[in-house]
Amino acid sequence: MDLLTTVERDTGAVFEVTSTGKDGPEHTGPCPFCRVGDDRFHVWPEHSSGKARYWCRVCDESGDHVDYLMATRNMRFVEASKETGLDIGPAQRQRQRQKQHQEQHEKHGHGPVSPPSEKWQHAARLYVRLTQQKLWSDGGKGALSYLMGTRGLHEETIRRFGLGYNPKGHNQPGTAWGLDGQKVWCAMGVTIPCEIDGVLWYVKTRRPVLGGDGHPDALARALSHKVSFATDKKYFAVKGGVANAMYGADDLTSDGRPLLVCEGEFDAMLAWQELRDLCDVCTLGASKGKGGIPAQWRLSLLPYDLILVAYDVDGNGAGDKYAAGLLEQSRRAHRIKVPMRCDLTDYHNIGGDLRAWLALQLAMLETEAKERMRAGAEATNTGVEKIPHPESEQGKSRDHAATLFNTNARECEQEHVIYEAVPLDGLGDYLKREGLRVVSSAWPDRAAAPVAHVQETASR
Repeated sequence: MDLLTTVERDTGAVFEVTSTGKDGPEHTGPCPFCRVGDDRFHVWPEHSSGKARYWCRVCDESGDHVDYLMATRNMRFVEASKETGLDIGPAQRQRQRQKQHQEQHEKHGHGPVSPPSEKWQHAARLYVRLTQQKLWSDGGKGALSYLMGTRGLHEETIRRFGLGYNPKGHNQPGTAWGLDGQKVWCAMGVTIPCEIDGVLWYVKTRRPVLGGDGHPDALARALSHKVSFATDKKYFAVKGGVANAMYGADDLTSDGRPLLVCEGEFDAMLAWQELRDLCDVCTLGASKGKGGIPAQWRLSLLPYDLILVAYDVDGNGAGDKYAAGLLEQSRRAHRIKVPMRCDLTDYHNIGGDLRAWLALQLAMLETEAKERMRAGAEATNTGVEKIPHPESEQGKSRDHAATLFNTNARECEQEHVIYEAVPLDGLGDYLKREGLRVVSSAWPDRAAAPVAHVQETASR
């Protein structure tokens, strides 16, 4: 299937030829990304580059057929290439793998990530403030109805997390955002800002779309918004933000309660609203999955003895995949599932008791822990070899773990620098065994790893 046919199928529109030039016939129709207008998206099936090309003159999305499939279907390069029938050789596949590896390292690596520029944050704050005003105006009643009804959020929660509403998608000049020469598309829908310790990391928008049944979804119905075609992109992030931030980090207390890790922001907001006296709550956003947690958020996870991973139970298995990646990083992380293959919000909306569900999950984990302790004691008594501690020489060899920390003794205070390869358990187990505790953390150098300051406990 060629690019033009793919776009027409996605939009449900017939693209008409509006002109013919050096790049062949130019077809125009509605944009599957920003959905503004009926003639803003341009497709050149016979482009002079030798590949069919597309470009939206509103949101500035552009590329070839492979780029389109990667953006709309969440495909990888090789998969998208096969879909288009493109014959790629080993050398090209290797170059693409290296490119994707570099992008993953930059966006989702173990090292610390830096927030957007001050200029971006200033522009984003102005935009967020405007959307918040829109939400609480007469024009925002539909969006507010969606948040309180479909999402089950109280006014306190909506205000606490700074949600807003953008009634009309529009472009802003990139210069104002520190993105010279670019356009910044602000999509229509409910806006979700992520602010941590006074720093704005990203702004995401939940857009009205067609549901799986081909009818407008709950947000589209609440807004009485006519959705003319389908898109897989329910969420649209404002360009220039940093997505792999720990949403909810400001509310982490580390006071002995477990940490509940949700898949998305809306579930995290609802869990905070209903369960914050029983557990701390966060979502790791684009960092979810194996090895994707930047250093500063890994530091935030260290004090928790129990991490509950409540990712969605998806038909495509994505939630299980992301959960498995996080479970591999820590013995303290445990997968818990909501009944009836629901996410937290769906379960709450059909009358499910989130507090009773969480209490049951904790009781089940406690029973499993007791069983493991009993089995461990029996294994020790029968002379079965015990699994080595991750920090022992034997354990390091088995787990392929790199250096865990640097220690510079300074009276009763030490500094431990978290390196890229540190498992979540490594430093925490060491501190407990040595009678130390984390008293503060710092990130003085954005180009280096965060630092945990620890002191001896009274019990040592």
